[in-house]
Amino acid sequence: YHAHAYHSTGLRNEYRALYSLAGPFLRDRGCGTRNEAADESSPDLMGLEIKQSFPLRSSAEVRAFERAALPDEGSVMHAVKEAGAAIASALHADYQEWRPWPTEPHILVLLGKGLNAADAVVACDGLARRLPGLGVTLVAAFSRSAWHPVLATVISELEQSLQDKLFITGDADSLSCEQVDVLLDGLLGLNFRPPLRPEIGRLLEAASNLRSVGIRASVDLPTGIGEAVEE
Repeated sequence: YHAHAYHSTGLRNEYRALYSLAGPFLRDRGCGTRNEAADESSPDLMGLEIKQSFPLRSSAEVRAFERAALPDEGSVMHAVKEAGAAIASALHADYQEWRPWPTEPHILVLLGKGLNAADAVVACDGLARRLPGLGVTLVAAFSRSAWHPVLATVISELEQSLQDKLFITGDADSLSCEQVDVLLDGLLGLNFRPPLRPEIGRLLEAASNLRSVGIRASVDLPTGIGEAVEE
């Protein structure tokens, strides 16, 4: 679920991760409605039962909803932790559908500066709890001074958790020889407006040229996709 032929079951599991987080959250606020038009046993296109449906919203509507639902940094941090945990669970299961996890797996994260990046970092922490030999490389597209405070906090927590198994770099060229089990795109999401900044374009190109990648996954929308993008 990147612009470059991402693993097909990854799309299903990204949906599962986001649905597991958003479903109860929206229902508590009266935003979710049962899909009365479909019998509960009716499968969707992927063979999954349709239990509920949620309205489609524009990016502006989603941002307005988030501002109302997450009014302070504490509520934002809670949402990031929940989202990251859901993504970790989905990625862990998705990889196992393909093959067993290696003893010392490696995750490469394309890191933005906002909450998508924070979700990705928390997901790495959740996977590390399941996979003791996990190593993580964060390739940061922005300097630390530009990071959202929540992102800075969760990276600090991951540094304490992984210690020498965590490597942070801003060099896209360092991707050229990586052996990667999961490549996680946490760069940009629904706020993307074209064109891509040159440094992000170079990072995406380097990531897309990697040949030794197991599963490619994205937090929120894959970088480069948004309402302002025609195709």
